[in-house]
This record gives sequence, structure tokens and C-alpha cells, in this order.
Amino acid sequence: MESIGNIETKLPSLRGKGASFASYVTELERVEAQLNEFYNGSNRFKRHKWDARRAKDAEYRLITDRLLKLVEGQIGRKREETNKVVIGVGLGKPSTKTRISSLHESFQSYFVQKARSLGYIVVGVNEYDRSESTGYTAQPATLSYTAISW
Repeated sequence: MESIGNIETKLPSLRGKGASFASYVTELERVEAQLNEFYNGSNRFKRHKWDARRAKDAEYRLITDRLLKLVEGQIGRKREETNKVVIGVGLGKPSTKTRISSLHESFQSYFVQKARSLGYIVVGVNEYDRSESTGYTAQPATLSYTAISW
């Protein structure tokens, strides 16, 4: 039996010179059963994916809880009416030279949804605007959370 790496490598290119979608689909149909068995046939990938998702969720909950503690809050407890806080979330996007994907946006989405569900006001803050108006120099590509009491 041929290895999955060899099977995937032998598939025709979808981009560049000599790319052909039709030949790719034809070849994919020929080896689809083997690929399907490898990726979906056993529970090993599903189990690892499930464990990774559980770990990510636990990490997001922990970070969110720690950030909310900065403004005297916590996950599972609604914001008290006396706790007047606006949470500003930096809109900068990290960039990498290695093109590694960042979890910045998925965590930001999780945090904003969780904080809003607990009654906090969450707004996006453009670091460029903030640095010009306050004299504070911020890195535009950093993840930043700012709490402002009123």
C-alpha cells in the first residue's frame, strides 16, 4: 500500500504552470477511498482534534477569566451595575514573516462574545488613533486590551 504522503504528492497541481482542475479531480477520484480511510476511517484524528479543541477552549476560558479579573469581573458572573467599565480591544493584526497563522482573531472573537454576554461594553480601538490622541506609542500589530473606568 502506498503512503498517504506519496498519494497526496502525486496529485496534479491546481496552481501554476500546467495546472489542470480536470486532471486533479480525475486523479483525486481514483485515490479518494484511500485518503478517506486514512483521514476519516479511524477515530485517531478525530480524537486528537477533539483533544486539541478542548485544550484551546480551556486556554481561552483561562485567559478570558484573567483579563476580566483586571476589571473586577469573572466568567460566569454578570457585570455589576456599579462596575462601569468599557473594554477596548486593539484592532491591530499581528504579522509573521513565516506565514504561520495566528489565533489572535479567533481569541478576540471568543473574548468579545464572552465579555458582551456578561454585560460588558466592548469596543474596538485603532492603535494608530489611540497613539496620536493620547501621545502613547502603541505597536499596531499587537494584541492589546484596555480597560477604562467611568
